[in-house]
Amino acid sequence: MQYLLPLNTVSGGSALGLRFLDTVHGVSVNDGLVVTARRSGTDNPRQMASSSPLSGIYSFHTLSRLIQNIDTGQGSVPAEPPSTSQGLAIPDVGNIEQLRSLLQTYADPATGSNLIISVEDQSGRFLPQVILVSLPRPQLMVIPLFSNPARTPSAALGIVRGELVLHNTQQSGKWALITVTLGTHTFAGVADARGMFTLFVSYSGALPPSVGASQNTTEPLSWPVTINIYCEPDKQTPVSQLEPPDLLSIIKQGSANIYDGANPPSSTITRTMKFGEDLILKTDPLQPQLFIDPATQ
Repeated sequence: MQYLLPLNTVSGGSALGLRFLDTVHGVSVNDGLVVTARRSGTDNPRQMASSSPLSGIYSFHTLSRLIQNIDTGQGSVPAEPPSTSQGLAIPDVGNIEQLRSLLQTYADPATGSNLIISVEDQSGRFLPQVILVSLPRPQLMVIPLFSNPARTPSAALGIVRGELVLHNTQQSGKWALITVTLGTHTFAGVADARGMFTLFVSYSGALPPSVGASQNTTEPLSWPVTINIYCEPDKQTPVSQLEPPDLLSIIKQGSANIYDGANPPSSTITRTMKFGEDLILKTDPLQPQLFIDPATQ
């Protein structure tokens, strides 16, 4: 699945522009976000981005004062606005390799990350996120946002919930990446600092074209789903004690082993999702947690 976002041409003086993507609905998020930027290795000062009421693009009109002394190896950072007049193709966020590739272009290892972008949602829909950025960056950035576990369910979407716990240490599986595959589509989510997560799964493509009279309609529709978890705490890159790790380091975590009842732990488990019912992932039906062993280097 790919999203094509129609973008307006951006005008004005800004060294960085961002568009935020709701990974559930595939639309841009134009309101409720507090987006700040600061130099790498610092907590302050921070510059706050403003959102265009027309394009929904967040930009930093005072960023040049914050970064004017950053040495990028290419001279001073240009204050040219990110600009495009065409649609921007966004990789399927369920495709982990594509998502990694997207985020890696924002933190170029050749120049090093010299800016930290922090995102908070005042409406509570999305988890807080931190993105490391390499400047200069003349192109618009598109950042996927992952759902907060307490986000209000959307109609006609399946819901997968869980609480991750590291089996050996009993610590939370915080900031793990979770994927759920239904049919040919994969959906991704991130656990919060408590190890709690909620994924919204689209039924489209899995529902039959119609329910005929000869079909048994007394039983709810159900499908097998495949679950993978990526958790590697040693790879998570913290930027401060009060913020989540860098988003790229979350996406780059290795595959964890999942405890599935009395079965040996495995990198993949399968569950059955029923139409209209939440799927709660647990190791033991009598316990609320899903236990995992994190990936090891």
